[in-house]
Amino acid sequence: MLIFTYGNSRSSIIHHSTSRASFASSCLVSYSLNLLRQHELAFLNNYKNYLEKNMKKQDIYRELEEKMLGYDDYASVPVDAIDDPMIPIESIPNLTAVQPYQEMAPYVGWKVYVREGVARRLGEAASFLVEENPDLRLVVHCGYRALEIQKRNFDAEREKLKGSYSEKELLSATHRLIAVPEVAGHPAGAAVDILIADKRGNPLQFGTNIREFVPDSYTFSPFIDGEAIRNRQLLRSVMLKAGFAPFDGEWWHFSYGDKEWARYYNQPAALYNQTDFRAKGLPDEWGCYR
Repeated sequence: MLIFTYGNSRSSIIHHSTSRASFASSCLVSYSLNLLRQHELAFLNNYKNYLEKNMKKQDIYRELEEKMLGYDDYASVPVDAIDDPMIPIESIPNLTAVQPYQEMAPYVGWKVYVREGVARRLGEAASFLVEENPDLRLVVHCGYRALEIQKRNFDAEREKLKGSYSEKELLSATHRLIAVPEVAGHPAGAAVDILIADKRGNPLQFGTNIREFVPDSYTFSPFIDGEAIRNRQLLRSVMLKAGFAPFDGEWWHFSYGDKEWARYYNQPAALYNQTDFRAKGLPDEWGCYR
């Protein structure tokens, strides 16, 4: 009988059960290893595809980077300065200015300042945008940046890069990340960081956030979706139509009258120098002079 009263039988059954258990366990281990190998192969294949894809992306990013003009291209541009005051961006139809940087409060409060000629052309760009789509608006996030802040940020970045570049290469390498103050557009009141939003103020999709310094912030990155590509081209077209020069390393950055603008349009000279500007009438608690 199969009753465990028979010692040998019981022993046999136990042995047989153990053998079956061992066999099952062995099969399970073997099956698990096969699964692991399959998953491992799948992982390795995915990783290989990932690397191949990213190597291709890196090659494209490298090409985009190599097309960017560098510090030396701008340093040689002369400045034939014109008398154009710094004014706040306000009361321009279909355009909003937002000053999100607290460090700028002692210089301009919470307003965005640019050269008068820049403000006039921003108004033209806003009009061109509304002609394209009456439900859209321009939003400026940054205009004039204090020369002192530009210098401080540049010096901090240069310190980080020391040791990675020769002294001769260091200036140009740092400029790739933060513009050398002597050629920068923001401290001249000539450059803006800008995007497009709907009537309710919601930014359109541009593939990256404004001032998000990642490779896909190159204007012509092919790795963003179609909607973002169209929005970048719309922004670029209305700004160029108004006379601004693009900086295609940052889809949001445009300028008029600075060295980048002069170089882009092959002008004999830039119109604006960098300046130490402070708005008048700011509250004393910001440490400003009235």
